[in-house]
This record gives sequence, structure tokens and C-alpha cells, in this order.
Amino acid sequence: HICKEQSLHLQKINKELKSLVKLPESNKLNKQSKLNFLKNADFVSDLKNLSTSFIINSLSNCLYTSPTPVSHYALLKHTSSESLNFFTSLNQTIAQTPDLNDLKISQYELDLFKDVLVSSTKEPIPAASNAKKIKLINKSDKIIQFGNHEIETWYKSPYPDDYWQLNKIFICQYCLTFMKSHSVLNRHLEKCLWRHPPGREIYRKDNLSFFEVDGKINKIYCQNLCLLAKLFIDHKTLYYEVEPFLFYVLTRYNEENGSFQMIGYFSKEKQSVLNYNLSCILILPQYMNQGYGRVLIDFSYLLSRAEGKVGSPERPLSDLGLISYRSYWKSKLLLYLSKHLDDAEISVKEITAETGILTNDLISTLQYIGLIKYWKGKHVILKDVDYIQRYVEKKNLYSRDMDEVCLKWSPYVYQPIISETGVPGKNLVKNNKTCLPSN
Repeated sequence: HICKEQSLHLQKINKELKSLVKLPESNKLNKQSKLNFLKNADFVSDLKNLSTSFIINSLSNCLYTSPTPVSHYALLKHTSSESLNFFTSLNQTIAQTPDLNDLKISQYELDLFKDVLVSSTKEPIPAASNAKKIKLINKSDKIIQFGNHEIETWYKSPYPDDYWQLNKIFICQYCLTFMKSHSVLNRHLEKCLWRHPPGREIYRKDNLSFFEVDGKINKIYCQNLCLLAKLFIDHKTLYYEVEPFLFYVLTRYNEENGSFQMIGYFSKEKQSVLNYNLSCILILPQYMNQGYGRVLIDFSYLLSRAEGKVGSPERPLSDLGLISYRSYWKSKLLLYLSKHLDDAEISVKEITAETGILTNDLISTLQYIGLIKYWKGKHVILKDVDYIQRYVEKKNLYSRDMDEVCLKWSPYVYQPIISETGVPGKNLVKNNKTCLPSN
């Protein structure tokens, strides 16, 4: 809705725009030069922007007085001094406030229009999805020096503020102590006697070893390990409360200097009510896509079988975690089926007992690969011989499964908690098994 005064202003603008063609003072341009001038894309665009800007600003001036009025002629690039003077006087002319009844708008619409004008003066919000915004907020551009590798970190970790302000953090690859400079790291390595993670070496085959580290006994090391993991795991929230957890660190033996290089780790609770055999898992970026993630998962199930339990990872699983575990469950399931193709019947309970995989995880995997059907009131496992054999032959080419013979480990035994009055606590040890005190 434009009032009569604004219409008069538009008529004046049309006359002035026509005069803009005669910009040169000599006014000796021929017809072809004038046509070329009018064909200028920037000039035509400026005219359109000027007309649109004048209409909007004229209406806004009637309803809302801006503390810093915008010059309507600011968008023009080809103007003479006379034209600028005209638009300056035009900008200073403010139309009288129209009656709301004449404009046929309600008070609500007027208030809404004012709110829009106020918000338009603020900084614009970038058009980006929520996922990208979160990624930008949590993204880290820091670099860590870990051994001979310079690694770009993915996320922020709660290192001390004076360390996080540095462009690079230097971390000892043996004891995981973090330092501020390369010279400090070199002096530390001259004195550091560690050549492997603390704790007990419970598994060794070829050049791979697993070390079991107690979060209560080696608290500083486990805290530094969690801080390192946070650089590459967005959803990790445990950093300092490490006492209730056991950490299993995968290493590779280096024959040149006789040290054990850390590849990754996984952690699990010492006493899990839901029998979770894995809480957090990490493979360092320089060792990714080499099958070490499957090694960690397979070792967690090896410990579950040694305990005589059925294990499962802690929920909820991330998208990448679900893909990794589903691939592992699929390979173990098809490997079992390949060994029992001649059996008349196959029980899910038997598969669970041999693999240590939870029944629900097995059923979901069978449904995922389409080898389970509902027939005559019960679920039946299908034996697709060709599919099973092709998959197993392909997997055996690069399979790296854990060897139970190489495991030198016994389940964790919980020590009794004695209070000051001499009354036993919740955990009691009896015949190497945990039992609860009777009432």
C-alpha cells in the first residue's frame, strides 16, 4: 500500500532516472553510445535496486523512523552531482504517517512489520544446517605431536587452558604426558623410562600385545588416555573419573628400539550390571583402516568368553560404532554357519555360547542380512550355502582373529570393602566369585 505522496515521489524518480542517461556534461553522446550505456548490466541493476529500495524505505519511514536513514541513491554508480543533490533532498522528505484504516492493515500487522525492521538491522544468521553448526563449534584445529606423527585433531579436549591456547601439543607416546614445546618433550624422553603402557601384558601374538591398565592404580595415565581420546571422539564425556574402569591398550612391538607403540584402546567397567564388555573404543588416526578396530572388538569378546559371560557393547552405539559391530557380528555369525552347514538344526543359543555375542545382537544381524524368516509360528535360520561360503572365503584373506591360547588372563576379582566398624561392604569375595551379603 503506497500513499499518494509516495506516488508523486516515484514520478519524480522516473523523471530523474531519464535524466541520468545524459550524464556527460558535454551531452554530445550519439544514439549508439546512449544505447550501449543503457545496456550496462550494472547500471540497470542499480536502477531496479533503487526503485525497490525507495518503495520499501518510503513505507518503512511512514511506520518506523530509523535512527540512521539509508541514502536511497547509494546504490547508483553512475550519477552526476545534480542527481545526487536531488536524491539528497528526496531522502530528507518523509511522508506523513498514513491512517491505518486507509492502508487496511491491523495493529498486529503493524507491530509485526516493526519487529521485522528491527531484526533486519542485526547481523544476518548464516544459512547452515544444525549439524554443520555443531561441527563448526566443536571442531578443533590443533595439532598434536605423538611419536613421529603430527596428527590433526578433530574435537576439543579439556586440556588445561594454557595448553589449549597453543597451536601444537606435544605428547609422550609412552606415558602420555602432555607438554608445551618440542624441547621439553626431548628432555622428557631422555628421562622417561617407560617403553610400554603400565599394567600387565595379558596377550601377545606376533608383534601385537594387549596391556590391562587399572584406572584406580594408574590413574594419571588413564586420565591422560581419556584426554587423548577426546581429541577424536565427540561424544566422550569421561575424563577424570577413571577408577571404576579397566583399560585395554593395543600396542605393536618395535624391534628397533624395543618399545611398544600404542595403536588404540578400549575401556570397560570393572563391574557392569548389564554385562557390557566395552564402554569406549579408539584407534589413533595413523592406524585407522588397517583392521585394528576389529581386533579391539574381537578381544573384548574374547575376555567375555574367558569370563563365561555373554557380552555386548555399551548403548547407545554411534552410527560408525553400529557399522563396525554389525560387520563383526556378521563375520562371526557366517563363520559359525559355515562350520555347521551339515547340521540338521542350529540354535541361536548355541551360537551365543560359542561366540559370546548377545542373542539380541545375533537376531538383529540375521535380520539385517536376511537369513531369518518367520515360518509356521517360529523363526527359522536360512542356510544360503553359496552366500555363506563366498563371504567366509573372502574374509579369510585378511582376517586377524584373536587366539585364545595367547591370552594370559583371569577375570577381575573384586576385593571386599571394609568400613570403619568392620562391617563388610557390598562386594565380597568367596571362591573367586562376587557375592552379595545376606540380610
